[in-house]
Amino acid sequence: MKIAPGSPSPPDFYKIQNFEDKVNSFSPCQLSISYFGDFDLSSSIRRPYQLTKYSPVLYSHNRPNRTQANLLFQPIHPIFRSHYPGQSCIIYVIIIPPKLFHDYTTIVRYTLYTGLHLDFQTLYENWNIKPHHKYFSYFYSSLIVIFGSSNSNATNLYASFALEFFNQAIFLVFPIAKTADTKQNYVVERNFTAYCEYVQLSGGTTNLNLLTAECKTLILPVFSLPWSTWELVIGYSASPLKLVNSLKSYSLDVALQIVLCQMTTLNKQPYNYSNLVVIFANLDFAKPFMPSYADSDTMKKSLILVGNWSFSFVTCSSLSEGRFNYWGYVKPFNIKIWYALMVSCLFITILLIGQNGSKYWALSWYELASAMFNAVLDVAFIVAERSSSTLRIMFQSPASEQLIILWTMVTFVIVNIYKSIVTEDITAPLVSSPPETFDDLISGRFRIYSSPIMQTRTSLLIPETMMSFRVGEGELDEEIYGQFLSWMASLSLHLAEVVNAIGERHSKAMLNSEDNSRLDLKSFLKQNRNNVTLVQQEFMKHEVGKIAGISQVVGASLISEVVGQCDKTAFVTPSIYMMSKRYLLSILGGDSSHLNRKPYIKGGDTVFSRRVYIRIGKTGMVSEVLKGRMEKLLEGGFYQFWQDLIVNAHTVGRMQRRGEEAFLEQQLNSNILTIFFMFGISVGLCVFIFLSEFGLSGRTRIEYEIRILIYRCSTLQPLES
Repeated sequence: MKIAPGSPSPPDFYKIQNFEDKVNSFSPCQLSISYFGDFDLSSSIRRPYQLTKYSPVLYSHNRPNRTQANLLFQPIHPIFRSHYPGQSCIIYVIIIPPKLFHDYTTIVRYTLYTGLHLDFQTLYENWNIKPHHKYFSYFYSSLIVIFGSSNSNATNLYASFALEFFNQAIFLVFPIAKTADTKQNYVVERNFTAYCEYVQLSGGTTNLNLLTAECKTLILPVFSLPWSTWELVIGYSASPLKLVNSLKSYSLDVALQIVLCQMTTLNKQPYNYSNLVVIFANLDFAKPFMPSYADSDTMKKSLILVGNWSFSFVTCSSLSEGRFNYWGYVKPFNIKIWYALMVSCLFITILLIGQNGSKYWALSWYELASAMFNAVLDVAFIVAERSSSTLRIMFQSPASEQLIILWTMVTFVIVNIYKSIVTEDITAPLVSSPPETFDDLISGRFRIYSSPIMQTRTSLLIPETMMSFRVGEGELDEEIYGQFLSWMASLSLHLAEVVNAIGERHSKAMLNSEDNSRLDLKSFLKQNRNNVTLVQQEFMKHEVGKIAGISQVVGASLISEVVGQCDKTAFVTPSIYMMSKRYLLSILGGDSSHLNRKPYIKGGDTVFSRRVYIRIGKTGMVSEVLKGRMEKLLEGGFYQFWQDLIVNAHTVGRMQRRGEEAFLEQQLNSNILTIFFMFGISVGLCVFIFLSEFGLSGRTRIEYEIRILIYRCSTLQPLES
């Protein structure tokens, strides 16, 4: 309804002085003006706008009867914005005279009540699963301006509920007061109230740019933290070193959120929100009980990608049992090297025969072939470090002698390289056919181990199977629990109820040592055997079921003892820790097992891989300012610096590695034992032969002396008298 300029207003109409000046000062967004009663609207607004008049609805406790469009049902259709070349934003002006404030509150109550009963629809099925009201705003940002009563309770009620419908809304309230004139004229008071995420601001100007600037200076991001960690943020605000020392006891995601909260807080006491624009944020790591996944509501969150999150493994075990294989003595050199040695021996032999051609060309072909065969063997014997006296006899020319010396020097280098490789393989055995993927660990029936977190946020009930549960303590357990909740949500209602009932009874049996809880669990599993079997089959088909079935948690100081046995064991940890150069040294004791000296090998696969975001709540343009600040911090290396620092603190402080003297003696279960055994037998045979020959030669010598004595005695002549 419009009144022509200069025409007198009807007696029942009211007007607001300088209303058009206020509206014209707003940003160049699409404009919607809604009013109550009979409003005299000036025609000097210099932009297109849509005008709507509202009337109160008939409200009842049983069921409200809607007479026309509700206040929060946006009158501008989303398709209209595609024909507008400006910004994708809307300014929604609501005019409420004081005497019609009751009508306004009636509509607010109606909206608050009927929001739970009206039909909902999904915006896009693939990327946003959370349903929204069919009148949800598609505009990028919204400015809601109220000209009317400054009643804070009603305004707060409206602001809190409108966040479900308007994207990134900022609320601006202009209190109006009636003039002394008897006509229904209103003026805008100088002071106004702006709601930047429920925070009241006051000032003496109506300039929107100044208001925005004031909101920007009061932005405070609040990261979701466990209540026990707020004391860290407050107590160690002046001492970063004490803060880092305390972060050793917390998992990486909690520690990073503490740092983000501490380093981005403008107030010494972040729990005091007065005069601050509070924007809630969180770091999207593993979140037990409230996991965030790809189907979360992205319309109400601004996402900043900070990295990837996954788990990797390291092991010294093999997929199959290692056995002694004599082909291993051929493996130090590849096939090309062996071929090159054979060709070189043949080539050296041909050169030697060519240098002594006058001696060999006169021989018959049979004699020449025999001489060449013997020469090839003698040249090959040099490679095996066996000197041949016949080689120099066969080839006596000076050139041949120099060629033999040169070949001996070359083979000396090759032989020592071969010996070093074989010696290393014998004293430090390699891992044959190591697992490369988590599927190899599952199919090979490995046991995977992870280390616990010192300060756990809560106890988690981790399923190994649907028949057995355990208490979760580490980062891997948190991820398994989150994936388990996601899997349970994908089940049918009946199967989800069965899984929930199993978990409740297992929890009672673990917390309560009485026999009644255990009997109740056994009775439930027996009565619902078919359903439990069906759930178990579905669970083992899923990735989380396969990983949970082979995972365990042991103390960090025992990891080297368990995994170091190399008996189908593997250590699983977040992939970011694997990138730390000191990590294996800290928790495993080195690059190889201290029990059998097999090297630790990192797997080439990851599990539970996903991206990590900082999620910032959308609150109009001020949230975008905060997002810009956070992005600049990330680009400057703020997040990476603290992540590396916390990982290093965990590596040094949390693992509690034992000293070198505490390690067990090395047990070389390798081929070197076989070599010593064979060497002992050979030495024994040599000693036996030596003693036998010594005894036989001594006996022969004695017999010889006796025979000489007898012979001399028999040849003696008697003396003549």
